[in-house]
Amino acid sequence: MQSLPLALVSCVILCSVFTSLFCEPHDGKCESLVNGPFEICTTAGYNYTLPLPKKLTEPVKAELGQFLTTVIKSWHNCSKQSVAAAIECSFMIPKCSQGKRVYPCKRVCGELLKQCMNTTSTGNFEIFLDLMLSSCLSLPNEDPSSDKCFEPPNFTTNNSIPSPLDRGCQNLIFPACKNLGIYSHTLFSESVQKKMYKLYYNKTFNEDDLEQKFPKRVEEDLARFPKCRKSIEKLFCGELFPPCFPEETSPMLKTLCRSVCNDIAKDCPGFFRGHFTDSEYCGMLVEGETSHGYCDRKEWPLPFTWLSYLPNPTTLPPTEPEKKKGPKGWVIAVSVVLTLAVVGITLAGLIWWKWHGRASGMGYTKQEDEKVTEE
Repeated sequence: MQSLPLALVSCVILCSVFTSLFCEPHDGKCESLVNGPFEICTTAGYNYTLPLPKKLTEPVKAELGQFLTTVIKSWHNCSKQSVAAAIECSFMIPKCSQGKRVYPCKRVCGELLKQCMNTTSTGNFEIFLDLMLSSCLSLPNEDPSSDKCFEPPNFTTNNSIPSPLDRGCQNLIFPACKNLGIYSHTLFSESVQKKMYKLYYNKTFNEDDLEQKFPKRVEEDLARFPKCRKSIEKLFCGELFPPCFPEETSPMLKTLCRSVCNDIAKDCPGFFRGHFTDSEYCGMLVEGETSHGYCDRKEWPLPFTWLSYLPNPTTLPPTEPEKKKGPKGWVIAVSVVLTLAVVGITLAGLIWWKWHGRASGMGYTKQEDEKVTEE
């Protein structure tokens, strides 16, 4: 799978993560995946999903199913198809049991990260894996026998190798955020922080010559909205380098508390008009108040939140001859949601686009498929 522009990532995340109100209610029933466009998800070990929204017409389903298959298979360079499908499908076409969503067990994501971090830890893919790690901390830390989560068929884990999910807090070394003194640890590795430093400043991380200020565009916004300076700094650092506190026994993904976001919207409304819609962004944040301004995010986006990115079916391009067919732009965009919004990175992509101003992609490599038997 080819790398995708970060601007596209940004737009998709903005449109997908913020739109939980677009999810349609269902009657408690589940819908079969067998012999359908999303049958690839049965390799994750389940045959039923939540009732699909009416906006998903048959042509749209066919396109999405085709590309979802490509996305899942692209993980094969470092992981089994069943494990990748369990994570990818759980966001787009989640498992359904008795009308309710069932998440993959935490150790499934841990095994995916373990395999891929040990074999493919170069370039922007390493950043993506740390983003995934952050969100997977919120998955049920249970055994499938508890019926609180599921594992793919024939799932095994190598307990002799520690899971990245258990690595704990990492030292915060990104100077501008470290200098705030709000938190000194993050969920992201020092290696990833150095890569992001280079993305922002276009220079290698060198301890003898570090940029202490925020990137230029961030500094411009801080100068325009001095009343909200501290809160905007918290927003930027929290989304790009999720806070981690060593005293917590089980670190969770933390994002800006809704109350802090509401303060920005109230005191500096022009800031959100220049970047994103305050009502959408603040509305998706966690309620609560803490001394540092960050709250635990304990759940993934609601089912089918990605759907709001799709255009009206009547505006889709006409079907092309089979020999000329390929993933359409909106299908590629949704694939980004599958691989990024599922990991709960919220506005990270949007902030990269707006304040960094450079295009950057995250790609996958591929190896031969493995057939998995259903349970």
